[in-house]
Amino acid sequence: ESEYTIALLYNKYHDHQLQVQYQKQTSTQYQIDIGKQILETNIQLLTMKHELVYHRLQVLYDQPPRSYDKLEFHLLPIDLYEKLLQQTKTKLVALRLLCLQTNIYQYETKLKLQKNEIIVGKTMNEILFRLIDQRIELMHKQMKLKLDFHTNYNLRSLFFDDGNRIGFINNLEIDTNIMKNKYFSRKQLQLLRRGPSYVAPCQLQLKLSDQLLEKQYQPLQQQLLVDLVKKYPNDRKLFTTIEQKIKEEFYKIFSLSNRSISPSMLERSYHEQELIGTIQQCLHEHNLILRRTTHHTNQFYLVDQDRFYERCQNYMKQHQDDYELLSSISNMETIVNQHIHKINMTLKFLEHEHYITKDIYQQLFLQRNDIQLKNVYFLFDRSYVKPIFSMESNVTSKLSNYLDDLLRPTIEDILKQSVVDQDFDFIQCLHHHQCSSKLKPTTLLVRIKIQNVFSLFQHQSVVDRIGYLLAKHRQNQPINHISIVTIERLLELYLKYTLFIFEDYIYTFNQGMPNETRFSTLLSNLCLYYWKMKKIQDNQQFQNEFLLQYNDELFFTWNQSKENLRIFLLELKEFSDDDIDMDIEYGQQINIRNIHLENRHGQLYSTMNTSSVLLPYVTGYPKVKYQQWFRSTLIRLIQLCSDYRDFTRQRIQMEIHCLISGYSNEFIESELEKFNRYFNVDIYQVQVNELTYQQLRSNLLKFQRWQSQNYSSIIEFNYLYDYGAYHEFQKKFHTIWSTYTNSHATLSSKQTKILLNAKHLFSLDSLLARKRES
Repeated sequence: ESEYTIALLYNKYHDHQLQVQYQKQTSTQYQIDIGKQILETNIQLLTMKHELVYHRLQVLYDQPPRSYDKLEFHLLPIDLYEKLLQQTKTKLVALRLLCLQTNIYQYETKLKLQKNEIIVGKTMNEILFRLIDQRIELMHKQMKLKLDFHTNYNLRSLFFDDGNRIGFINNLEIDTNIMKNKYFSRKQLQLLRRGPSYVAPCQLQLKLSDQLLEKQYQPLQQQLLVDLVKKYPNDRKLFTTIEQKIKEEFYKIFSLSNRSISPSMLERSYHEQELIGTIQQCLHEHNLILRRTTHHTNQFYLVDQDRFYERCQNYMKQHQDDYELLSSISNMETIVNQHIHKINMTLKFLEHEHYITKDIYQQLFLQRNDIQLKNVYFLFDRSYVKPIFSMESNVTSKLSNYLDDLLRPTIEDILKQSVVDQDFDFIQCLHHHQCSSKLKPTTLLVRIKIQNVFSLFQHQSVVDRIGYLLAKHRQNQPINHISIVTIERLLELYLKYTLFIFEDYIYTFNQGMPNETRFSTLLSNLCLYYWKMKKIQDNQQFQNEFLLQYNDELFFTWNQSKENLRIFLLELKEFSDDDIDMDIEYGQQINIRNIHLENRHGQLYSTMNTSSVLLPYVTGYPKVKYQQWFRSTLIRLIQLCSDYRDFTRQRIQMEIHCLISGYSNEFIESELEKFNRYFNVDIYQVQVNELTYQQLRSNLLKFQRWQSQNYSSIIEFNYLYDYGAYHEFQKKFHTIWSTYTNSHATLSSKQTKILLNAKHLFSLDSLLARKRES
């Protein structure tokens, strides 16, 4: 505190000297007045900017302004109103961020006008300009001193640490029957509130300081010298040369990075390692479990372990018709070998009868060491659990990958006119396919969500529907020399022989397919497209309506009476051939996926739901993925939000969710600046000027997503990342690869897409979300 006071006095002394020099150099009252005006505007601008940074830091450290404490009512139990208070404090700070950003734009505009007036009038000389700039620089240093002091003293310091203070919203949802303060300290809770994607820094450094680089590089070496050589045996010498060059650069770049880790970063690493250890112990001792939430966002749910597993068991009982229990895992070898034998025998028959080639047979042929069954992994929410099935190393993994590569181009061609899978595509269809022309002031908007889309269809029904649509689209012609009949046989194998483990028992699917896998999603979209086409699209009532499928949801307009709609929906439920579970919403306003839609007197109004600006759960290198998410979400927000005020509210919510997930003010400012440069706008101007916003929105609605080049193949590489020059190594790797493969027939950058992924091992999800042992 004394050092801070001395530094401020020193700064003010130099400012006084500059002020005296300026007065000596001035010859007119105008020069005195304009100099004072520019200085005052700069001070106001700097004050707003540093206040903005400080408020963001308060969110980052979960330390609301002390004035917000007056909202707390200590006569009531804290659990009754904690969530409401968190939301209220977050709304207050969001309003403050909005005001500060608006003020920054206004002061920047005012400063430009003042400077333009000087330049036009030529009333100032070079010496006066330099003195003003020096005073502004001193003011900047003074603001920086204040910001650093208050950040360290009020936010980072333990001086004000109060475990009972209620903070902002966060990424940790706690079950109602758990008293969190009984089990966890404030510091532990602060770490958990970063969410499952949060990566504790430099943990690999702490665990493997001696063999660190060797461990980090090992996956990349395996892929270059073993995996690629298996695929391209004639290019062994080429891959050896590439690997030697890449290894040399890897060790050079990351050995330097690892030696340059700052003491403060290492101190943070040790502190978080210790915190994680104490959280793991606490979870074990009190029989608690952490799980990601069912919405695939960067959020944890803390629940009693017994209650969690009870919910999982109840789910399996409620869906017992969907799954068949085959055996306990004590018979694992027998069950797996039986399934391998059945699949291989069918493949052998297809190859013998020339339905598939010998190369495809060898590609799909199974061996026991290919298979490693996984437990079904349940995500949790307040009222239900959701299973996630892993297809990695499953009995049908090779089949699903092969069929996905084979069928995806054709299926996407079938679906492209009436099925979308992104917000961007949905809003483009609404604006460019005459949805607005179907709207009258009385038009109803209807949304049907198929809640059991992955378990809806019997296996034979899936095969029949997909076979029918493929044959119709291809006019019974083969796809890459594979007949439609052969594709149906391969689909039967995939659906019938997929296995998973739950609580020491092996199961297979009676109907439906593994949910949310890449291939299953493709198949379910096509099956739902068939259902929609037969039940809705071909219906005479829809000749003058707009109809669109968004994955497992259907959206359409309705220009008849509400009573007719009610009768139609009732018939749709009662006379469906499938046991369909529909969630239906209709009226002048509805929600579909991330989008809120309204019919406002015959005009379509849209905005994005607040939940959609939550950070998604990601793995690998979260910071890079969140940078990409931030940019794409800004674009989606503008495209989806009809009103610039909605856009601004949601954008500030984006900032807040980045901060509560551990991403800094510098992260946010960097991404906003990139957006400004790319689209030649000022994001703070957009939020206060409706005309500017609508012009930008109009341009972005015409904005075409980057279309990827059609590559003959994709090769993915990865290495373990802990700390250091990520971008530098990315550049070196791609330079080396392109240099040595430039003239290669299949591996050049024109033919093959090369992806290099950095992978963190120590996310909170991997360290704290315990998986039940088989």
